[in-house]
Amino acid sequence: MLKKAKEDLSLLMRSGKHIFVFELTYKLAATAIVYPLAVLVLNLVFRFAGISYLTNEYILKAVTNPAVILTLVLLIVLFVLYCSYEMSFLTTCFELKRQECTASIIETGLTALKHIRPLFQIKNIPLALFYFIMILTINVAICGNVLYSQTAVNLFKMYILRNTWFVKGALIAGTLIIYTVMIFGIYSFHVFMLEGVDFRQAYKKSAAIVKKHFMGTLGSLVMYNLGVLVIIGIFYVVTLILILNIQDKIYLCLQKRKDEEGAMDDSTLIEQIQLGSKDAFKQMFIKFYSPLCEYASQYVSDEDAEELIQ
Repeated sequence: MLKKAKEDLSLLMRSGKHIFVFELTYKLAATAIVYPLAVLVLNLVFRFAGISYLTNEYILKAVTNPAVILTLVLLIVLFVLYCSYEMSFLTTCFELKRQECTASIIETGLTALKHIRPLFQIKNIPLALFYFIMILTINVAICGNVLYSQTAVNLFKMYILRNTWFVKGALIAGTLIIYTVMIFGIYSFHVFMLEGVDFRQAYKKSAAIVKKHFMGTLGSLVMYNLGVLVIIGIFYVVTLILILNIQDKIYLCLQKRKDEEGAMDDSTLIEQIQLGSKDAFKQMFIKFYSPLCEYASQYVSDEDAEELIQ
């Protein structure tokens, strides 16, 4: 297991440049373009269907509306396509490096595109559906977002916690079965791309690999999800620091502008001081305190200069 981990790490290091550039570009495009557009389209469809919020009372209305169903199906297809191409690129990149091929990132991307095309043929739809379910169950980030959404929490409280122990037991058993099926088919997509076989053959070969390297597969799965959590954590921390710094700069700029707008010239300050204005005296003190201290310190010590000016 340790030897396999070292080999995988070495392969990752050799593929690092292509993977880093691809992942950075791909994730930024998804975050800045694809995801906002998907949310916008979904919100427009919800508004068209008369759904204000995705609460419990609107869920039944949403899943029975043809426009909403069609939009959700299209978004699922888009999501599967997005994740499939990412996996296809990574698999292709690793395989090319394993074979010591010197392909550019564009050539790797085009090769990955050729590998993924058969996935959306009618005969391979079961593999696409299997891959979609696997992403939702295996990827800890996506799974966490789904489980900890308010809608999912409300549904869980309403239909699971308040139900009988038989239903709860059936749910636990069903979850274990689903995860077992997903784990044994975890390499199906890779086998499909590299060997061009159908879903049944790909799953059989994947199950054989998992049986032979069960602990290694579980270890790789755990390490992958831990890596994802670490990357997400770093991303959130960096984003939070940037947001706080930007907020501080905006606050200082606004405060400076406010001070400049409220500042008075010397003659006005003197007139206002003569009229007994405390704000004018404060502005006069702040404005001339430092220059006067510097001037006085030429003749006396700094401490004496501060006392003199005060």
